[in-house]
Formats: sequence, structure tokens, C-alpha cells
Amino acid sequence: MTSTTPNTIQNVRIFTSPEKVDREELEQYQLRVFLAGGISNCPDWQQDIIDLIVNCHDWRPKQLLLINPRLANFDPTAGPEVIQNQVKWEFDCLNHIANLHLFWFPKETMCPITLYELGRSVSSDISVLVGTHPEYQRLTTMKQQLQLIDSPSVSDEMCHSLQELVQQLLRKVQ
Repeated sequence: MTSTTPNTIQNVRIFTSPEKVDREELEQYQLRVFLAGGISNCPDWQQDIIDLIVNCHDWRPKQLLLINPRLANFDPTAGPEVIQNQVKWEFDCLNHIANLHLFWFPKETMCPITLYELGRSVSSDISVLVGTHPEYQRLTTMKQQLQLIDSPSVSDEMCHSLQELVQQLLRKVQ
């Protein structure tokens, strides 16, 4: 991968917590994707999907911004200020920057906070893509819940691999 700046790979801007939110700069991007999903007790799927996304398409400058909430060195015992800053950063990005929420539910954890974020997202006008590992513990319930949603902004196709989720994202771009 060729890097043009520390936070840009193949013309894709990677915005990572706790980087300062600069709405004016970030809103210049056509597609602003928040990578919502498990962080604690699961693999770094965010880096895996970033690698897949940057290498699967010839991205134009200012076309794609990926918002990654995973801190490189997050310590959940670091104290309330660190946690509060992280929650606020994610809330601001989800609700004020991103125009697409891409959800991934890994098999290792139920992701209760991510379920909450998904509930908020599907109740809004934001575009939502959802993927789960085939062994995600609430797969059947989630599939049924998503089928009940009648909204053009929520994809009715649930993906079961990161590759499928990337293909769904590419259909949004074309």
C-alpha cells in the first residue's frame, strides 16, 4: 500500500480515535463510513476491513473517509475521563460526521453497545450496512429484526463476511 500522508492510504482517508474531529475537513468527503462493531474481546476486524476496502477499488481523492473508533492502545481501566472522551468521539462521529454506518458483529462477543448503536442508526435516515460472523450468537434474532425494518436506508441484505460487506459498500459507491 502506498501512503501519501500518515492518515491516507490509496486516496482513502482513515480517521482514527482519538484524532480531533474537524467537521469542515471531514465533511469534504463524499462517503463518510463509520466502522461500528466489536472492539473489546474480539479481533481487530476494523484493520482487516480497512485493508480490504483500500485495495478493492480505485478511490478518487475526497471520495472515501473511513472512521475507525478502535484506539491503538485502549485501556478500559484507564479511568472515566478516557472512557468519556471515547464515547463522545464515537457519538460525534456517528451522529454528525458519518453518512453511512457499517456494522460488523464478530462471533467473540455480543457487542451490547454496538447493538444499541445499530438500534439508533436504523431509526434514523442514515444508510446502514450490517454484517455478522456466521457464528454470531444473536444472528437469527438480528436477521429477523432487520427484516422487519421498512426503510430504504437500511440494507435488507445481511452479510456474513467482511468481504461481502465490502462488496455491499462498493455497490453504494457505484
